Amino acid sequence: MRENPGLRTWMRRRDQWTGAEDGLVPVGQSRFADNPLARLVTPAAYHEIYQRCVVKGAELPVPVNLKNMVEALVEGWKSDDMWPPKPTPSEVVEPPARPRLPEEGRTMSGRVRRYLGIR
Repeated sequence: MRENPGLRTWMRRRDQWTGAEDGLVPVGQSRFADNPLARLVTPAAYHEIYQRCVVKGAELPVPVNLKNMVEALVEGWKSDDMWPPKPTPSEVVEPPARPRLPEEGRTMSGRVRRYLGIR
């Protein structure tokens, strides 16, 4: 395997950012593990989570795991008929018109003849 300087640079910057020593990145404590309210976030609550966050624009009283939040969003989008995204036709963009040469100058031989003065 050959050396990847981009990966080496990325790892060095990541280690500086996270304060890692010897290549080990510290992992923080989960905010969900000891929170008794986090157990209330079940698939049955996804509709209410979607309504509160997206429809009403309010904050949730408890932190929600990203996995649960994504599932709540997808469920809400499905109920609003927004998921899966509908295919849309792409917009046809015409390239700009190129200026046309006179009939005699369209071929390479015509241009060469004109340049050399040959008729």
